[in-house]
Amino acid sequence: MFDLANFTVSDMVVCSSELRRVTAESATTEDAARAIVQHLRTTFRDPDTGRSQLVLTRLFQTMPWRNLTPDLEQCALRRQPDLVPHPDLRCLTLLATTGDHPDWRDRTRSRRHQVVAFPSVQAVRRAPMISAMLDQLGVTAEEIVAGPLSGDTEWDRHDITHIPDALAGSAVPDKEFIRAHGIKSVIGYAGKLPDGELFTVLMFTRVYVPARIAELFRTVAVSTRLALLPLNTAPLFAGGPGRHTPVRHLAAARLDALEQLLAAHEGTSAQAALVAADARDRVRSQQEQLAYKQRRLDQETRIVETLYRVGQKLTRELNLERLVQAATDAATSVIAAEHGIFRYIDYDTGGVADTRYAVTSADPTLIDRLPRPRPTFAARTRPQTTVVPPTTVRRGDLTEEPGAAELLPYRVSTAGQPPVRSLLTIPVTTATGEDLGAFSFCHTRADVFTERDEQLALGIAAQAATAIENARLFRSVRDTAVELQRSLLPQVPPDLDELDIAFRYLPGAKGQQVGGDWFDVIPLSAGRIALVVGDVMGRGLQAAAVMGQLRAAVRAYAVMDLPPARVMRHLNRLVTGLGGEDQIITCVYAVYDPGDATVHWSNAGHLPPALISADGKVELLEDDLGVPLGLDGTTFEDAMVGFDAGDQLLLYTDGLVESHDASLTDRLQELTEHIDGTTGGTCTVADVADLLAKTMLTGQEPDDVALLLVRARHSVERTAGLDLPPTPRSAREARDFVRATLARWNLVDHSDTTCSVVTELVSNAAEHARTPMELRLRHHPGRLIVEVVDHDGRLPKEIASPGHDERHRGLSIVAGLTTDWGVRPTDTGKIVWAEIRDR
Repeated sequence: MFDLANFTVSDMVVCSSELRRVTAESATTEDAARAIVQHLRTTFRDPDTGRSQLVLTRLFQTMPWRNLTPDLEQCALRRQPDLVPHPDLRCLTLLATTGDHPDWRDRTRSRRHQVVAFPSVQAVRRAPMISAMLDQLGVTAEEIVAGPLSGDTEWDRHDITHIPDALAGSAVPDKEFIRAHGIKSVIGYAGKLPDGELFTVLMFTRVYVPARIAELFRTVAVSTRLALLPLNTAPLFAGGPGRHTPVRHLAAARLDALEQLLAAHEGTSAQAALVAADARDRVRSQQEQLAYKQRRLDQETRIVETLYRVGQKLTRELNLERLVQAATDAATSVIAAEHGIFRYIDYDTGGVADTRYAVTSADPTLIDRLPRPRPTFAARTRPQTTVVPPTTVRRGDLTEEPGAAELLPYRVSTAGQPPVRSLLTIPVTTATGEDLGAFSFCHTRADVFTERDEQLALGIAAQAATAIENARLFRSVRDTAVELQRSLLPQVPPDLDELDIAFRYLPGAKGQQVGGDWFDVIPLSAGRIALVVGDVMGRGLQAAAVMGQLRAAVRAYAVMDLPPARVMRHLNRLVTGLGGEDQIITCVYAVYDPGDATVHWSNAGHLPPALISADGKVELLEDDLGVPLGLDGTTFEDAMVGFDAGDQLLLYTDGLVESHDASLTDRLQELTEHIDGTTGGTCTVADVADLLAKTMLTGQEPDDVALLLVRARHSVERTAGLDLPPTPRSAREARDFVRATLARWNLVDHSDTTCSVVTELVSNAAEHARTPMELRLRHHPGRLIVEVVDHDGRLPKEIASPGHDERHRGLSIVAGLTTDWGVRPTDTGKIVWAEIRDR
């Protein structure tokens, strides 16, 4: 199989050799012709699809009327009704045909070309297709009409008819036939047979065939003649008579054909030699060009790879100081400079410009010779005027430059050191033209920096500019996000007599988005304090918004003096109403009561608080951790633990203990060990909080970290209590108890007021609650707290009474005599409290 569009000399040799053998078994000239056209059709195929590249292939032969079969005679007369036949009338007969259409594979189905008689020269010329073909082959109309060439006549033309574009020109008149069947080119050839008759082969191709390939068919034409020579004595058609051709004519024809074949091969070989020599020269030239291009490609590849590696490193770096140093190191190394200086412009949080430097040099003293500010990245000074050129500068020898000081404003070399000779200065600007600074590269040898170095440095400068913009944007957005997060959290610990308080909030290193961690310290009634830590999983404004809502809600529930578990139930209903089914929210709510030195807490799926006793024992409060908020119908429980003076309580979010390198259990154990190491001594809670953050964290945690640490102070509170029955006499017993207690506490001045308040509260409890009660007195410096505890869950409320009504005025009297009063539910009833200032 050969590709007609890429037919070569070697292909031609093989094709011709095969063609000479295909007629070996043929009994008639028609059989031989059929074998030839079929071989040509199957030989030339599309290499991709396997489809034949010949749309139509036909073989014609001239012969006299007497050699026609009756069928052919009738066909000729139907086509040419005015024809007057005679035995020597010249005819062109279709011996074989094959092609895409089934009718093209049977010569008897051809109505127009099965046989054409030529009674005159004019008749030849009236057949346009045949006339054009004969003209292409160099066969005259007179030769066709005159009769067969004698056996001794030389006819060695074997011209090739080649129509490279079948649609162009008039060589093929039937353009509709060409378009309908996608014919691109036409190739034809002819030859003389021993009996003097001529044969011709026509091939209509579906690919464009160039002239150089068409010329190779001269050898194919001779091979076709050799294939037909043995059949010159055989019948033309099956059942027909044999033909007589003198042996000498057969021998002469075969010798002539072989000479033509040799000549064709010699011509082809000579042409091939010329083509090969020309191709060799072209190949050598192309190899040299390819080698040059390969060297350039390798060089450009190295540049691109270098810029890619540098770009990847710079793109990943969001810390501005590390970024500019990395850019300076990379550029200095890539172009082999001795010194690299990057002057860049930074802005502080107030938007004030600041000129700073990054340096890469083997000379450690170069930093000291740069203009102020020095490249100590903590420094923040006002911008200074620079004379670094805003455009690219490349100089081979500064020692020969009269204005070298203006080109290099830095004193790179000192006395005793070789002077700077080579200089390359590259501006660093953004896509919008903002000046970010400039690179200056120096070398003590002359003519060091090349155009390639300049291109490399420009590439790194462009990448550095983009990376610096990204780092600035990241820092700005992150600062804004952190500021937003901090604005939603307490700024300083509240100053409370009962607790030492420290808290820390450390943003995660995952990006610029805010997190949902929060904490709070909420003063409550009667000296109690609420402690809260929570975590809204996820990041971004949604997490921050939910966190803000929850913090506000916790504060609202807290001032209602609800127990922790009830606060959690209210909070759970709120979260359920927010509809964040995919959002996990955890929280710990604890209340410290200095009156009885206890902490009551409730946990909604959060990590366990850590209780650190004054003697150093660390305990994780893992009882009843509960489930996260947001599940409808969840039940929360209260838990209680003693919290004496010197004890500490640590509440924290998961960022403090989560790690990819250790399990949560191991990290919690590690936390307890670090806490244990902070007990004793004179460490403040702030010191302990800082130490935990330092030992537990690396500074690269992906999640935010919030921790709240409190320590119970040694109380100066004085307390007293009295159990009372629900009888009218209880008020008198209560007043006697109050007077005696206040006298003992040297608070006689507040005795009358306190007795009035106690009378109202005890009387109300006896009348309405009708359960045993307890009267508590608690004195803190500056305030006296009265509490009446009963076992009735109904809550009292102040009623506005008409002027003439003497009843229902008790709570109004309490409100008028105290600085504050209230009621808080308990699991068994309630506590009504009132606070009186003692100053």
